Amino acid sequence: MGTDERGRENAGGRTVPEKGEEVGMLDADDLRSIDETILDYLADGRVTPVYCQKRLEDENLKFTRGYVHERLARLSEHDHVRNLYETGLYELVDDPRESEGEVSKS
Repeated sequence: MGTDERGRENAGGRTVPEKGEEVGMLDADDLRSIDETILDYLADGRVTPVYCQKRLEDENLKFTRGYVHERLARLSEHDHVRNLYETGLYELVDDPRESEGEVSKS
């Protein structure tokens, strides 16, 4: 990890926001393939990290529940999904692919 001009740590070229700092929306170029798959699941309805992980396994994609939770948390911090009552049940708020015209339904 390096640091940015304000001395904040960054990972992979992304600045880690300070607590309480406003975070912008993601766009389609910022998404990983797992993010797109999770967004597809969310387009069908609410999900939990365990539910996503099990569906990914059904599609022969191996990710830990913790990693799936991290991806949902990242989508949440950018206001694309909402963690309902902080229960781990997520719903889609704003699909970042729609603003780019790149939504693909599988």
